[in-house]
Amino acid sequence: MGLRVLLLACRRTGLDTIQKISTGGHQLAGVVSADFDGQIDDGVRAEVLLEQARQAGAQTWQTRTIHSPAMLDAFKALKPDIGISMGWRRLVRAPLIDLPVHGFVNFHTSDLPKYRGFASTSWAILNGEKRTAITAHRMVDGVADEGAILKKEFIPIGPETDIAALLDQINARAPSMCLSVLDDLEAGRIEKTEQADDRAILSFPRWPVDGWIDWHRTAQKIDRLVRAVTRPYPGARTCLKEKEVLIWKGRVLEKPPRFAGVPGHVVKHLPDGAVWVLTGGGIYVIADADLEGAAAAKPAALFAGMQNRLGLSVGEMFYHLRRNLPERS
Repeated sequence: MGLRVLLLACRRTGLDTIQKISTGGHQLAGVVSADFDGQIDDGVRAEVLLEQARQAGAQTWQTRTIHSPAMLDAFKALKPDIGISMGWRRLVRAPLIDLPVHGFVNFHTSDLPKYRGFASTSWAILNGEKRTAITAHRMVDGVADEGAILKKEFIPIGPETDIAALLDQINARAPSMCLSVLDDLEAGRIEKTEQADDRAILSFPRWPVDGWIDWHRTAQKIDRLVRAVTRPYPGARTCLKEKEVLIWKGRVLEKPPRFAGVPGHVVKHLPDGAVWVLTGGGIYVIADADLEGAAAAKPAALFAGMQNRLGLSVGEMFYHLRRNLPERS
């Protein structure tokens, strides 16, 4: 007969999870979705997701408010066996969390207990992790990403893995993983593993401004930043004089030559259109970038010549500020 499921879901992963549950032997009793500020637009808005849910026979709500008395009454009427959180961006608190027979299960995109919280996939790339995971865990009243682990699937992070590749892996694997957890819960064969709090890493939100490049950092750290915030995220940022530059792709130059120069200086233009940029440790090769106000072009065309330096020094920032501040009377 299957389990009756109350699903809190957003974005592509949520849409695909609806299809998996509705065709996988379980009953999709109710679905809640919403469009949250700051979420990445992957082309699936809440109304699209909820239309799919209605076609599967589920009751639907488009709201961010799930703890109101009216919503609690609606959820009670569903008589859910299990609650699932898939890409939902809010905590689930009592009494709602205790309403389903099996409570709520969240699918978090990290190797819990590492990276409890926000931007977990980006932080994993930034910190040089060799792998991340999708972790299914029991939800705990009013706290993020704690509770016993029910299932975990690892995703490797290689030297060229970027955020888009990780999101593709998550979107491809999380819905099937959800169905597997539902099957195991129904069959009574779930094995729980408590999280080791002494291994926990708390991860906090990242803003677009956090993507600004400090060229005095090493080429390896700059490369991690570019890979962590590339499309569909806002991109790694720098500037050429007063124009903003978005960097989408690059790599660390293996076996760079010894050099004397200032970090951020563009020092070589390659036949394929890439450029070399000096850093505080090694050379970073920019392969794809956009320059504010310029037509799309290869980096070698955007940064032509040997007198281009990306980023602003403290001295340059001082002169820009002094030039633009009003005169004191």
